[in-house]
Amino acid sequence: LRQVPHVPDILGPAIPKLVNDAPQCTNWYRAMLILFKPWQNLRDLIQSTQSWREAYNTLTVSVVHQTIMCNMDMMNQAKE
Repeated sequence: LRQVPHVPDILGPAIPKLVNDAPQCTNWYRAMLILFKPWQNLRDLIQSTQSWREAYNTLTVSVVHQTIMCNMDMMNQAKE
Protein backbone atom coordinates (compact mmCIF):
# COMPACT_ATOMS: atom_id res chain seq x y z
CA LEU A 1 0.00 0.00 0.00
CA ARG A 2 1.08 3.54 -0.65
CA GLN A 3 2.38 5.49 2.29
CA VAL A 4 2.02 8.84 0.55
CA PRO A 5 -1.36 9.90 -0.89
CA HIS A 6 -1.50 10.52 -4.63
CA VAL A 7 -3.92 12.64 -6.64
CA PRO A 8 -4.71 11.29 -10.11
CA ASP A 9 -4.00 13.62 -13.01
CA ILE A 10 -6.74 12.88 -15.50
CA LEU A 11 -5.56 13.12 -19.09
CA GLY A 12 -7.67 12.92 -22.20
CA PRO A 13 -11.34 13.80 -22.54
CA ALA A 14 -13.17 15.60 -19.77
CA ILE A 15 -15.16 13.68 -17.20
CA PRO A 16 -18.52 12.83 -18.79
CA LYS A 17 -21.72 14.48 -17.68
CA LEU A 18 -24.35 12.52 -15.80
CA VAL A 19 -27.28 12.67 -18.20
CA ASN A 20 -30.30 10.52 -19.00
CA ASP A 21 -28.67 9.25 -22.21
CA ALA A 22 -27.60 5.65 -21.54
CA PRO A 23 -24.23 5.72 -23.39
CA GLN A 24 -23.18 8.95 -21.65
CA CYS A 25 -24.25 7.55 -18.26
CA THR A 26 -22.13 4.47 -18.90
CA ASN A 27 -19.10 6.71 -19.35
CA TRP A 28 -19.93 8.59 -16.14
CA TYR A 29 -20.33 5.38 -14.11
CA ARG A 30 -17.02 4.09 -15.44
CA ALA A 31 -15.22 7.37 -14.61
CA MET A 32 -16.61 7.45 -11.05
CA LEU A 33 -15.56 3.86 -10.42
CA ILE A 34 -12.06 4.56 -11.72
CA LEU A 35 -11.73 7.62 -9.50
CA PHE A 36 -13.45 6.48 -6.30
CA LYS A 37 -13.10 2.70 -6.04
CA PRO A 38 -9.75 1.21 -5.04
CA TRP A 39 -8.48 -0.99 -7.87
CA GLN A 40 -5.40 -2.57 -9.38
CA ASN A 41 -6.91 -4.29 -12.40
CA LEU A 42 -10.17 -4.17 -14.33
CA ARG A 43 -11.70 -7.07 -12.39
CA ASP A 44 -11.50 -4.94 -9.25
CA LEU A 45 -13.80 -2.39 -10.90
CA ILE A 46 -16.31 -4.54 -12.74
CA GLN A 47 -17.22 -8.22 -13.01
CA SER A 48 -17.55 -9.78 -16.46
CA THR A 49 -21.32 -10.18 -15.97
CA GLN A 50 -21.95 -6.59 -14.82
CA SER A 51 -22.70 -3.38 -16.63
CA TRP A 52 -20.84 -0.26 -15.49
CA ARG A 53 -24.09 0.94 -13.90
CA GLU A 54 -24.49 -2.29 -11.93
CA ALA A 55 -20.87 -2.09 -10.78
CA TYR A 56 -21.38 1.55 -9.74
CA ASN A 57 -24.52 0.62 -7.78
CA THR A 58 -22.44 -1.78 -5.66
CA LEU A 59 -20.00 1.02 -4.78
CA THR A 60 -20.13 2.34 -1.23
CA VAL A 61 -18.70 5.84 -0.95
CA SER A 62 -18.38 8.26 1.91
CA VAL A 63 -20.45 11.41 2.18
CA VAL A 64 -17.34 13.40 1.28
CA HIS A 65 -16.89 11.44 -1.96
CA GLN A 66 -20.60 11.75 -2.76
CA THR A 67 -20.25 15.51 -2.38
CA ILE A 68 -17.21 15.54 -4.68
CA MET A 69 -19.12 13.53 -7.31
CA CYS A 70 -22.05 15.94 -7.08
CA ASN A 71 -19.75 18.96 -7.37
CA MET A 72 -18.02 17.46 -10.41
CA ASP A 73 -21.38 16.95 -12.09
CA MET A 74 -22.54 20.49 -11.25
CA MET A 75 -19.30 21.88 -12.68
CA ASN A 76 -19.91 19.96 -15.91
CA GLN A 77 -23.50 21.20 -16.14
CA ALA A 78 -22.39 24.79 -15.55
CA LYS A 79 -20.12 24.60 -18.61
CA GLU A 80 -23.17 24.40 -20.91
